[in-house]
Amino acid sequence: MTKTIDTLELDIYKLLKSLKVNPAAKGYSYLKAGIIMMFEDESCRERITKTFYPAIAKKFGTTSGCVERNIRSVSTRIFNDDENKDLVKDIFGTTRFVPNSMFLACLYEYLLHNN
Repeated sequence: MTKTIDTLELDIYKLLKSLKVNPAAKGYSYLKAGIIMMFEDESCRERITKTFYPAIAKKFGTTSGCVERNIRSVSTRIFNDDENKDLVKDIFGTTRFVPNSMFLACLYEYLLHNN
C-alpha cells in the first residue's frame, strides 16, 4: 500500500462525500473498510463473494448478504442522483448502474490514480 491509512481514510471520506454518500448509512462503513482492505490486499478485488464480503461481515458482526445489500444500496443511490452524473461518469465510465464488483473496483482505481 502506497498511502498511509490516515491519508487513505481522508481520501475515501472526500470521495464518498462528493458522491453524497451519507456517513450514517451502513453501506458507508462497509465501503470504507472494504476499500482500505483492497489497498492492503489487491487480490480481494477478484474474490468479492468468497473473501471481500465475508471479511467485512466478520469485522462488523453481520452477514455477507447484508454487506452486499448495503453496498448495492449506496451504489444505487449514487447512480440515481442526477447531481452526481459528471463525477459518476468520470469514476465509472458510465452513468448506468454497475454491479458491486465493478463499483468497488472503480472506486479503488479512482482513489489509486486520482489523489
